[in-house]
Amino acid sequence: MGSKSTIFIVVLLVAGMGTLLLRQQKFESAWQTERAAMEQRLAAQQQQQEAAHTAQKAAAAEQTAKLKEQLAAATNELATAQLKVEAYEAKRALEAQALAAEAKKTADLNQLKSEVPAPVVTTSLNPAGKEQKTYTFPKLMAPGGNPLATDAEFRSQFGRRFVFRSGNGRPLAYDVDELHPGILLHLGLNRDSALAAQTEIDRQVQLAEQNYRAQQAAKAEAEKKAATQRAKLAVEYAKIAEERRKAQVEENLQLQAAETERLKAEASMRAADAAVQEALRPFYPDYFIQQVITPPPVIVVPQNNGQPNNPFVRDPRIN
Repeated sequence: MGSKSTIFIVVLLVAGMGTLLLRQQKFESAWQTERAAMEQRLAAQQQQQEAAHTAQKAAAAEQTAKLKEQLAAATNELATAQLKVEAYEAKRALEAQALAAEAKKTADLNQLKSEVPAPVVTTSLNPAGKEQKTYTFPKLMAPGGNPLATDAEFRSQFGRRFVFRSGNGRPLAYDVDELHPGILLHLGLNRDSALAAQTEIDRQVQLAEQNYRAQQAAKAEAEKKAATQRAKLAVEYAKIAEERRKAQVEENLQLQAAETERLKAEASMRAADAAVQEALRPFYPDYFIQQVITPPPVIVVPQNNGQPNNPFVRDPRIN
């Protein structure tokens, strides 16, 4: 009994061990499967987390870039605004300086103007029917305040020269630097405008002189060309006159030769007639009448003493 029980126990133990081993194997297999599933889930979760982290990182980088761009734009706008503010402040400062300078200039001009007695201004109509003003200065002054004339009426301005007429009707002319600046201010003028007018007059005079010199040069050139042309014409006329003279001499020689031949022919004919009459006279004494033969005049062709004929006067002997 004891051994059977032991065997049975052993069998039970072996059976239990086998069952335990099977269960252990099943558990380990289930555990491996669960572990693999858990690892897959962990890997998927890790991938998801990494993808989410990467996306977050990219979004953060994009957001950072946008923020940097916005910051750069804001910085540029701020710098532009600062430049505008500085330019505006500089402009305001320049305007203030210009206003101050203008105010000072106005004060200085008023001071200069007050140093000269105000002129008497009268209004009248000129011959064209337009209104004109006449300025008569009770006291015409130099820059240092020295008097130049009294009751001087302003007449005209020529550049930097100003013409007045004194109270006794005597004309007066002064350079702009010889007059007190207050005189010019009362006339609504200044030294700069007078110098500018003088510069314009000098420019016009210089231009007129240049035009005159150009005209003189053109005239001289035209006269030179005309003289050259006259010389050429004179040479041509001389050639024509020489050719006509030679032609006239040749014609005269031909006329003389022809006249000599004619005279010789007439003399031969007269000699032949006389010989015939002399030969027939003994046979017909009553039929022949003594004839007095008057020789024809000899034509002498003028030689002009070797001088050429005028090429512009036609010889009446030439048809």
